[in-house]
Amino acid sequence: KPDTRSDVSIRQMLEYFKDAKFKKWIPLLLLLKIPANVAFYFSNPQLIDKGLGLAEVGYIFGIWGMGAAVASGLVAGLVFKRAEIRTKLIIAIVANIIAIASAFLLSYVSSSQTTIIIFLCLAMGSMLGLTGMILNDVAMRHVRSGVEATDYSLQNFLSSLFYNPIIFVSGYIAQNFGYPVLFVCIAGIILVQLVFMSTYKSIKPNEW
Repeated sequence: KPDTRSDVSIRQMLEYFKDAKFKKWIPLLLLLKIPANVAFYFSNPQLIDKGLGLAEVGYIFGIWGMGAAVASGLVAGLVFKRAEIRTKLIIAIVANIIAIASAFLLSYVSSSQTTIIIFLCLAMGSMLGLTGMILNDVAMRHVRSGVEATDYSLQNFLSSLFYNPIIFVSGYIAQNFGYPVLFVCIAGIILVQLVFMSTYKSIKPNEW
């Protein structure tokens, strides 16, 4: 087997941030993951607060929701494989809007409206899978030749580093101000995504 290992210094890793092609991608990298994930995962405790049992919530989100996430990720990977990067990012933002809107609507659904709950869960799960697929695909387009694995792992680290504090703050907001307020706040992140998207320029294939 060919040896794909290479010595990469910390300095070389940090030079990623100096690359002009990547600078406008980094804000989107940090923000794209948040809305669909918050919508999906915070809808679990939201339903428990409405009176549903753990088994019911686990069935709705564990089976229906995650099933939709896996299916949508696979389908989207095939359908949008040849789409321009900018187009993929716009689709991801639209998916985030749908996910947050679904979570917000769920806030006003009673625990007895099972069909509507499952429908909204399917919508959120599908958008979660779609945004996840696009985020990973686009991240692999923003790597330097020869250090692809390093750059990809750096992007994953940055995304998680920014995402985890947001989840902590989201929990505080949901507990103290309610889930609708949380989802409105997260909708603000989507507006910020749109601002950064307006300045983003797709990388051409010969620049990958």
